[in-house]
Amino acid sequence: PPPPPPPPRRCDASSVAWAQLEFSGSMPFNKFMDTHVNNANNTGNSSATANNRSQVFDYSIWQHCCEALGDEIIMPHWFGVDLYTNAKSRVHPVTGSASPTLFVAAGGTSSGLHVDFLQTHFWMGLCHGRKRWRLVPSEDLALLYPTYLTDLNPSFPFDINAAMEEQSKPNTAYPALKLF
Repeated sequence: PPPPPPPPRRCDASSVAWAQLEFSGSMPFNKFMDTHVNNANNTGNSSATANNRSQVFDYSIWQHCCEALGDEIIMPHWFGVDLYTNAKSRVHPVTGSASPTLFVAAGGTSSGLHVDFLQTHFWMGLCHGRKRWRLVPSEDLALLYPTYLTDLNPSFPFDINAAMEEQSKPNTAYPALKLF
């Protein structure tokens, strides 16, 4: 049988979901690529337009793309002890997703401020385009006012860009940001 279609997600600044990513329906992978990635440059490049586009996020290669991509994914040698590489595809973490996973998005898309699920350690290989990461030391996490709604994965009251703007306000509602 064909693999299940990836569950696309959209970044929604008002969301309290993890990384502000909300599910946005379902469609076959080739249709997703044509609609949200290949034709993305034809629909405008503003950040508002880009963030309204869906993205494939954390789609398990072992579970869903093994026949097409399984032999192409090789763990870099410096990750010598990696339980995911040594585990079978039926064994996966609490997320229900087995590593390695696939992330696909058009240029300009993003996710909200987040801590990786279960605070796992992972690596990311970028195959095409560019990506901007902003890293915050774990000891500074409390300065970003995390909220724990349903599990151990925090939600944040604002995006990292908004946090930088907020810290410059003299009467900010988030005074700890001035220490950041």
